Amino acid sequence: MLLRRCYSATRWEAWELRQRLLKEVAGREDEASPEDEVEFVQGDLLEADISEVTHIYLSSLCFEESMLFAAAQKVQQEARNLRGLASLQPLPYLRKVGELMLPMSWTRPRGLGTMAYLYET
Repeated sequence: MLLRRCYSATRWEAWELRQRLLKEVAGREDEASPEDEVEFVQGDLLEADISEVTHIYLSSLCFEESMLFAAAQKVQQEARNLRGLASLQPLPYLRKVGELMLPMSWTRPRGLGTMAYLYET
C-alpha cells in the first residue's frame, strides 16, 4: 500500500520536515517494509490528485477565506482515503478532532508556537 501525504509547504518547510523524519527513522530500516512506503507531494492542493492521499498538511496561515473553503470542499469530495489533515487555519465542512500548538520556524526564536487544527473524515 502506498501512503501519500500531500503538503502545501515552502521548500524550506518541506526540507525541515524531511530532516526531522530522517532523524526519527535512522537505524530503524529493518522495521520498514514495501507496504510502509511514504511519498511526499509538494504542490497546489487544488490541482493535485488527492484520491489516494492519507494525510494532508495545509500550511494555510495566509490563505484567504475563499481558498480555505475551496480546499475543504476538495478534500471532502475527493480524498477518499484520508485519515487525517492538519491546517494552520480552521477549515469549514470537515470534522475537527483537535488542536495542537506546534513550533514553527518563524516562532522558534521566541519559544512560541502556531495552532494547528486537526481533522479526520
